[in-house]
Amino acid sequence: IWVHPEGIASVFKDGKFTPEAQRVLDRKAALLAVQPLRMNPGAPPPPPVNAGYAGYTFGYNRPLLAERVHDILTAVAFAQQYKDQVSTLHLAGFGKCGPWVALARGLCGTAIARTAVDANQFNFHQIKNMNDEMMLPGAVRYGDLATLAALAAPHELLVHNAKGLDSPWRLDGVYRASGHAAKLRRDDRLWSTAEVVEWLLR
Repeated sequence: IWVHPEGIASVFKDGKFTPEAQRVLDRKAALLAVQPLRMNPGAPPPPPVNAGYAGYTFGYNRPLLAERVHDILTAVAFAQQYKDQVSTLHLAGFGKCGPWVALARGLCGTAIARTAVDANQFNFHQIKNMNDEMMLPGAVRYGDLATLAALAAPHELLVHNAKGLDSPWRLDGVYRASGHAAKLRRDDRLWSTAEVVEWLLR
């Protein structure tokens, strides 16, 4: 399951598969590209957050980030319907979509075997505007991206481009506490698509 900022165009463009997608297909794997909410070209921006009190918006509506995570989870549920054709499901998030995938992974349980996340050097402390597409009320209070990503334990997780990840020791600590420290791979370096595919399909 492939989540990329370019959406479906990252795997199929001008009537043929992109080199990145072809690399997956060459490994005899299937590919499901997900285009979460408002990712299609020309999509209107989300409604603005109430300027007087953000609670009037977030108290009644899911943030855009939560909607996108929900779309990823829907794709996972959809893929599970093909268990007779697909034996193992992996999840990959690229660029700004990486943190979305990190949040979704914690809710997938045993449905996903390996997950590769581009942390995009992001943490929720960076958000300064209520209308930011990454706004998620309570995210900092509950430990920021590192802690939320740790909900993937004890399953295999690759977190790369993680230089800006706040309190990465929390992520490492949860995996150690689960008794599966070896299933976590964290790297400050941005991995290429080829490296991510090789790690997932090894």
